[in-house]
Amino acid sequence: MTQRKRLGVGLTRIVSRTPSGSESIDALFRRIGAPASRQRLFTRFYGLERSPILGPNETFEDLLVSAASTALAHRGRSDTTLVLYGHTLTTQPMDYDPGFPDRIRGALSLPDVPFHGISQIGCTSVLRSIDLAARFLDSEKGREGSVLVLGGDVASISDAMRVLPGVTVAGDSAVAFHVRSGSARYTRVGHARSSDTRFYRNLGLNEEEAREFGGVCAEKTIEVCAAALADAGLKYSDIDWIMPHRNNAQFWRTFCSRTGYPRERVYLEQLSELGHCYGNDSLMALSHADELGRLSPSQRCLLVSIGQGAYFEACVVEVGDADEDS
Repeated sequence: MTQRKRLGVGLTRIVSRTPSGSESIDALFRRIGAPASRQRLFTRFYGLERSPILGPNETFEDLLVSAASTALAHRGRSDTTLVLYGHTLTTQPMDYDPGFPDRIRGALSLPDVPFHGISQIGCTSVLRSIDLAARFLDSEKGREGSVLVLGGDVASISDAMRVLPGVTVAGDSAVAFHVRSGSARYTRVGHARSSDTRFYRNLGLNEEEAREFGGVCAEKTIEVCAAALADAGLKYSDIDWIMPHRNNAQFWRTFCSRTGYPRERVYLEQLSELGHCYGNDSLMALSHADELGRLSPSQRCLLVSIGQGAYFEACVVEVGDADEDS
């Protein structure tokens, strides 16, 4: 379990984008020749119905630029001194066309701002970017600016990337938001992370190892959540919402059974239509709840991410006034 001195930072409202395309889990599983029993597991017990995928003539770069442009329009470009892009997959379509960072910076009119990718830690990369942004803002170079955090992956590059056997189905999405010193719409009040190097082979685990990893995931998620709460000086009873890693409903039923946290306070409203969107899940849930007016000042949310490999990250944020982003 890793905890460091927590730096006071705020997150602006999260801009979330999903593509126009969508595919049902049943259609996906029929196409890949999965047995009917697996379809029933994913739809009836896991709560997965559809998955977002890029439509014709859509590109992930356009999706990412759309989210980032909206975030910049709200916050402004002048004080953006660093861009961090958290992603799960190490190979994506834009990698075959060299110059991806420069194209993104050019599209956002940030040609000279440093751009760094955060990866190799599975789906925890976007939440980890918050902590990395906080450390940068605490440095001499970063004290006068803000960090633009981007997140997202192209799951539809391959069915093998979309279907995590026995766990979930992943889809395409993009998010963007700023991290700045002090308060914003969401102020970070606690953060923790953990890992377990026994499962470093990721999707290369054999059947026995995969079963063991499933059990460890529940234990480590509970552990990292407890550490983030302790870092914030809070208890589960102080948390209004858990914004989850949106793998499947069964995982969170188990989590709530073990922790006593109310299942209705785990924000799974997007699970059936969006499924798992890699490292963006918890940020998308936070944004969705805010857009629907379910968040109010002083409420606290626990954001959770789990990465194959195995990595675990949790972040506690407190909701501020609507105008704090200005």
